[in-house]
Amino acid sequence: AHKQPDADTLCSAIALDSFLSRKGKRTTLHTAGPFTRVETMHLQDKFSLESLTLNDTKDAIVIILDCGSPDRVGFFEHEIEKLPVMIIDHHATESEYGDYSWVDPTYPATTLMVQDLIFYFDETPTEYEAETMFLGFCTDTGFFRHLDKGTHTSIESAAQLVKFGASPKDTFSIINGGKTLSSRKLLGRILERSESFYDGKVIISWEDLSDREELKAIDR
Repeated sequence: AHKQPDADTLCSAIALDSFLSRKGKRTTLHTAGPFTRVETMHLQDKFSLESLTLNDTKDAIVIILDCGSPDRVGFFEHEIEKLPVMIIDHHATESEYGDYSWVDPTYPATTLMVQDLIFYFDETPTEYEAETMFLGFCTDTGFFRHLDKGTHTSIESAAQLVKFGASPKDTFSIINGGKTLSSRKLLGRILERSESFYDGKVIISWEDLSDREELKAIDR
């Protein structure tokens, strides 16, 4: 997963890890972190934040999810230089990084690419994989809010994940539930500082570490 990971990169990696494990592959999950998003905190213990070991890299291929440039991998960038790399990403890029590359910006989330990869092998997602991929899909699409006309195939794919065990109710709770009062106070402070430019098309605000320390806000 890329550094400063969001749910799409993490859930793509977790679901692919689970599927490859079912296919008899030995896998490890890595990210440079840090985990700063409420909806991803429960995923942190699934990833190693440590450098790769010789055991990790022996006869290995590195699969980078939701990221098409080596600088976003974090401190692992130099550790994987001598390893074959595959990119799976839904962001359009002109980068030619990677020995193998599947980049398709028609997908709204990388998790749906992993879903189609599972289907390609004539397999179906487990309930755990479906729940995980649905979370990544929902965060990247703003729980469907960012989907436009002509994206019915993405909604159909999401419906398949629900069919295989994902819960929209539970997923919404993971994304929007559990907000602390201190985090809401921090949001209020950020809103108070906001300034509008270009007839409201751009709004700028800021926070710093002292705000979080004062309000004891560790989440958003």
